[in-house]
Amino acid sequence: MTTKPSQPEDFGIIPLVSPDPSDIDIVFIHGLDGHRVQSCTTESGKMWLCDFLPWDLPHARILTYGYDGYTKDRNQFSNETLRGHATGLLSRLAMNRRGIEDRPIIFVAHNVGGIILKSALIAGYSCHKDHLYSYRQVYDATIGIIYLGTPHQGTPHNYLDIVLNESGRNDKLAKHLTENSEWLQRQLTQDLPILAGRKITIKYFYENRGTIATGGKRLSPLVDKASAIVAGAVNTEQIGLERNHAMLTKFESRDEDYYLIAAALQIMSGSKTIQSSRASEDRSLL
Repeated sequence: MTTKPSQPEDFGIIPLVSPDPSDIDIVFIHGLDGHRVQSCTTESGKMWLCDFLPWDLPHARILTYGYDGYTKDRNQFSNETLRGHATGLLSRLAMNRRGIEDRPIIFVAHNVGGIILKSALIAGYSCHKDHLYSYRQVYDATIGIIYLGTPHQGTPHNYLDIVLNESGRNDKLAKHLTENSEWLQRQLTQDLPILAGRKITIKYFYENRGTIATGGKRLSPLVDKASAIVAGAVNTEQIGLERNHAMLTKFESRDEDYYLIAAALQIMSGSKTIQSSRASEDRSLL
């Protein structure tokens, strides 16, 4: 499914699955030029957050956050910054979780969604009971993060030029994503100490296949392993998938790549459902 430009009605938090009872929240955040639903939906209409994950984590409430991260082929673009999108995530999620502030959260963030998430957690950490305490509660409730091709170290500028080679391009968000940008390096220095003192499990997933850019030119991985991981981060794991950047969030079936992500969510949440459901599936093939 081709991702279409997000419209105002596509922004904010929406629940995709809300079982009763629920004991954990899983929150997906899309990347640049993404969409809170379409970015996870295949050409055939399979959407793993709705079609597969509820079978493996039946007590998880699954939400998705949409924001205006569109960068190309528009007459008008949002003036919002990455920090502004981070504040938007915090405020909307805090409002959505009123009354269940202690419920654990696991974030699944693709591409720049991971940069926005880090900014949100840094901001939440700095809050306290006398100042935006609901933001701090989001940080305190976070127990796990799955990064899918997040450019922690940036992306080579020529790749951005090729991939975003469209009329009406907006550089307001993309300008901070160049390789080793000062903005990203400053974020890393803030992020590492904050996470070091917390038991937050982090999984870094990265692509091993290249992206096909506008015009059919084949590139190396858009976000390679060196950028998709954070050296020195504790309680982390690095996992490569034989996919390109866009397909890190799209699964046609409950295949091995899907199960790597689902199992990571299982470990973080403490659920045993994925192991048993996979065993049942394997037995059905005998």
